Amino acid sequence: MTTDQKSTLATVIDTVRFYLTALSVLVACFSSFAFLFLVPFVIDPAFSTLFAEFIEDPILCVTTRAEFKIGMLNCTWSSCREGCTREIFKCSQIYVNYKIVDPMESLSRGNFTNQSRIQEMEWDYKDAKLYPNVKGCGYPPEVNCTIFNRTFSTVGATFPCYHSNLKPEIALTDLNIEKVKLDLIYAIAIPWSLFLGSILYLLITYVGMSQPDPNADEPQEVSSTKASKDASNYSLRSIGKSLNHGMNKLRGEPDDKGEKKRKGRPTGTEALRRKPTLKT
Repeated sequence: MTTDQKSTLATVIDTVRFYLTALSVLVACFSSFAFLFLVPFVIDPAFSTLFAEFIEDPILCVTTRAEFKIGMLNCTWSSCREGCTREIFKCSQIYVNYKIVDPMESLSRGNFTNQSRIQEMEWDYKDAKLYPNVKGCGYPPEVNCTIFNRTFSTVGATFPCYHSNLKPEIALTDLNIEKVKLDLIYAIAIPWSLFLGSILYLLITYVGMSQPDPNADEPQEVSSTKASKDASNYSLRSIGKSLNHGMNKLRGEPDDKGEKKRKGRPTGTEALRRKPTLKT
């Protein structure tokens, strides 16, 4: 492979690595935001449903009264809300009595249009709050409060419902434990898998980029070795010259510098010898 081909391949690898890094950062951010968004809408209701220990077998419910109120002070709770985060200014409060029997057998006997019949019958719980789900809120088309109020607000209406062992004051019109479990698994597994996969890729890429290139370090090692050898040789030469200079001084012999000075400028005796004599 030629040098140009190597440089082109390195450029392509760097470009792909840059876009993968940017994509991993975006996936990590969006997955974390998605998980935070799913907490109040999916994860918290699912945990509340599972921890309340609702019985999957339906029972008989009868509407005893329904109240429609306006105002925050009057709406302390609502049977149905379209939107789980907004404030309640208009609410519907539906109360039911339920009995732990097979609802199909009871429904075949007719509904409780007569109030005296409702009062005469023995119920397992009276004036329970009716909700479409454990939070009493949702979004269309899964939760439609207009249809919910029209269907269950009529006094004496009978229908199957679901009760809880830990919260007997609550009755639900719809319950699917398997769907609740699947929603909970998806809401936790998918965002966390994307987040951890993105973080793992970023860590692997960072470790790979932080490791030094052995081929790039070879010239530096050669040059540094050569420089250290030159420095050591220079130091040895300097030390040798200093020792020679000191020994020459102790012996009284001129050093190299003194010889050079005498060679450059003659002494007084040499000057008299070199002075030309006059012939008579």
